[in-house]
Amino acid sequence: MLRTSLTPEACYERLRARTVSLLAPTTLFSRPSRRPVYGSVSRQGFALTKYTLLYRNDLRTEASGRFLLAPDGGTEIPVRLGMSRVPAVFMTFWFGFIAVFIAGAIVAWLGGPVRAYGSPALLILFALAMAGLGVAFMAFARWLSRNEGPFLLRFLCELLEAEEIRTVQRG
Repeated sequence: MLRTSLTPEACYERLRARTVSLLAPTTLFSRPSRRPVYGSVSRQGFALTKYTLLYRNDLRTEASGRFLLAPDGGTEIPVRLGMSRVPAVFMTFWFGFIAVFIAGAIVAWLGGPVRAYGSPALLILFALAMAGLGVAFMAFARWLSRNEGPFLLRFLCELLEAEEIRTVQRG
């Protein structure tokens, strides 16, 4: 959790000014030094990733949080660092499909010879290769974003003049 003396409105304005957004196409041509993060910012909260020009990585680290008015007039911001929920759901379906595919191939194998679609052992090998590619893809994508969590937290603390008062939730 981050804590700042700024109001939620001031936090929103500061983040909006430093964020590249698809909703504001002119920001797409900003230099990364001026707008180092990409994502969405609303009056309620934000979802941000580090802005990179050279490649797209949907499994990168995302910082998401809400602006909560503190009793003394400042703002408390619970922050979650981790993979965005959309790619996480996609990868869950990916590995779920592979598990169902393997289960079907095992049932076919145990049920006797299947000639129409080839050997069930070959189907299982294919599914395991798909799973291996999925794991390798995720490992490489997460390796590319290995330093983004600390960067995003430091960016938020500096921009919002905030201090970390509790451990940031990592997911």
